Amino acid sequence: MLDLYTYTSFIFMALIFLRQISIYKKPDKINYAPLLLGIGAIASIIHFIISPETQDLLFTFKSALIPFLVSLMLFIVANILHQSQTVQNERIKTEFIQALIEQIAQLKSFTANLEERMNEYAQNETTLRQEFIANFNRDIETLAKLLENQKTFMKNFEETKKWHAQLSELFINFTEFKLPELDSIVHKHIDMLRI
Repeated sequence: MLDLYTYTSFIFMALIFLRQISIYKKPDKINYAPLLLGIGAIASIIHFIISPETQDLLFTFKSALIPFLVSLMLFIVANILHQSQTVQNERIKTEFIQALIEQIAQLKSFTANLEERMNEYAQNETTLRQEFIANFNRDIETLAKLLENQKTFMKNFEETKKWHAQLSELFINFTEFKLPELDSIVHKHIDMLRI
């Protein structure tokens, strides 16, 4: 009933089907499922053409459809596997794109938050710099006043030193010259009072 070329076509169809099964989980591979239909159709046509004329036409037609039927069954299974792989790849791509969109949205939010914090830090730094400059200027003014007060104090100290020197001279003058005179005057008065 079946000839060598029919069995050969079955072997080719089985190899192609096994190849489709082996690459089921691998993306970006060529789908050879339509080739199954081609091999089955070619085997059926060859069987129909080569069959002896002595056989009944209906029997010949039925036996010629066997390779095509086998290829059609293998094509359906392989095509379903390929379609499920394609749908799964599309789903994975869609999930990846959605995750990427979510991450980009989070990144935008993080960037906006970071920019806002940087602006706050810049404003705080400007405020702190201005406060530091104001405090520094105040300190310089205070030091200038202290220096001025120190100069005034030194002038007063110099004047006090001069007064001390003058007082010392007057005290020495008083004790050396005026006090003996006063003492002699007091003694004279005491003597006069005694008399």
